Amino acid sequence: KDSICPVGDRIGEWSRNRCHHTTGTCIRVYMVWLPRKDPCNEVSGENPQILFNTTCWGNGKNCFSALMVTSVHNHHMTAVEVEGADITTIKMHRRASMSGGKWMTDYTGIPHVKDSVFVGILPENEASFTSQKWKGTSIE
Repeated sequence: KDSICPVGDRIGEWSRNRCHHTTGTCIRVYMVWLPRKDPCNEVSGENPQILFNTTCWGNGKNCFSALMVTSVHNHHMTAVEVEGADITTIKMHRRASMSGGKWMTDYTGIPHVKDSVFVGILPENEASFTSQKWKGTSIE
């Protein structure tokens, strides 16, 4: 039982995942995700997790939502007509850099959002969404 630590665990790969027209959130981290080199050792240093090529379209809440994360990054994300905030993070920790662990924090310099596109509403659907405020942003 002491060798399974989901809060500090890593994922093998996240690439080319799609969510469309769900009532909730595409990627939801609940409650805490603090990926570490050794998942069960809080001072072992952070292990960056990069979520590649996530596409969200017409979701009812968010594309990515997390309550507490450390080195979790969204690269090449596309969010189109998501009703809530595209990305929501309540609390972001830099735990390994403050913990006194023997490894340096190695996510410095990795952008949390990279090469992503967020489109509030497509022009052809503008007439059906007149009562809501929509946004469009490109982060490069």
